[in-house]
Amino acid sequence: MKKCFICLCVLAMGTVVFAEGKDQAESQKEKPDYRSFVVNAWLVKVDAEALYKSGVKPLSEKEKENVSIMNLLWCLGEPNSGKVIISAETKAGCNEEGETSFKMTKYFKVVREGNLFDVMRLDNSVRFTTQLWMSDDKKHIRLEYSFNTNTFDEDEAQKSGLQPSTISMNNTSVTYVMPGKPVIASHTQIEDDMFFLVLMAEVVE
Repeated sequence: MKKCFICLCVLAMGTVVFAEGKDQAESQKEKPDYRSFVVNAWLVKVDAEALYKSGVKPLSEKEKENVSIMNLLWCLGEPNSGKVIISAETKAGCNEEGETSFKMTKYFKVVREGNLFDVMRLDNSVRFTTQLWMSDDKKHIRLEYSFNTNTFDEDEAQKSGLQPSTISMNNTSVTYVMPGKPVIASHTQIEDDMFFLVLMAEVVE
């Protein structure tokens, strides 16, 4: 999942090209937009110290020292510095709602004392809904989205044999994105862990 996220972001950032508007098109009657829009969402977890090593400085007024997609990619490329926790994708037409939802149940052996243990059930779920339109300048996409997930740290459970930490996120907002360019929609820090919701919308002819 992490390699897929890195490849998509690198490819998108290096190949985004936008066509210039034509004067002739302004004189023609606007035709219905039958194109589809694919929206990807990634919930990325990175270590705060690693993020600072990548060049980020908290509360900086300099844009180059704020968190960017490149900083996240740097962390994902470093051992034990970042990972993609959840990803989801929707596809829908213009001004239509896209939705994807998924739920997976896993069972863990939780050690109590000696040879005694409990079997614990945990649900891993995500629900991602989107609705979007092309903006008046035809260069941006107005994206309304809702991203809800409840997951857990499986690596932590396997290593310690204890009950894993759970992660819940509910984010609903409106943002403007450029087609094919990943953006950080929101982020949260809890102690040394930082969580970023990355979105990317693409137009499919």
